[in-house]
Amino acid sequence: MEIVELGYGGKLRSKWVEYSGGGYNLVEKIKLRGIGSPRLIYYGGLSRFDVVSNRSNDTNYVNIELFRAGLALRLKKEDLFVCALIPKADLQEVDFETFKIKIYYNGKEIVKSAARISLLLESHKIDLLLGAAYYKPGLAFFKKTFFENSISFRIDPSPPMDENGFDAGIFELFI
Repeated sequence: MEIVELGYGGKLRSKWVEYSGGGYNLVEKIKLRGIGSPRLIYYGGLSRFDVVSNRSNDTNYVNIELFRAGLALRLKKEDLFVCALIPKADLQEVDFETFKIKIYYNGKEIVKSAARISLLLESHKIDLLLGAAYYKPGLAFFKKTFFENSISFRIDPSPPMDENGFDAGIFELFI
């Protein structure tokens, strides 16, 4: 795994794209139904990401981009882009645990799905959260063939969590 700082636009240099096995052409991207994840929340696991995350109290949003032989996990905080390039061979397991959350919207109680996601590498465990607003596209992203040999899907049998159990910064993802 390599962690690199990216320029203002967050674009990977060609040497890092090659490190990740090269990109997909337009036709392949269409067949794969896209190569980028929806917005995820980073919770921890990479020391360089943790340093950047602590620059402000804003929510730590990340996204994942797939390459032929790896993936890029990008974090943008203020004016700094940091990217973890993870070779597919280093990705030992992806744990995708769906849980239910109870929210109150326009006076009605609604139960939605969200997910805790852990990327398990040889020497790191990266913890992410997929909010309910992005649950359906996020689930579809993690069902791609790229993850087929490394992912496990679980459902938390606990009763729905109440929205009061979450801080206000991430609540926007559940509506």
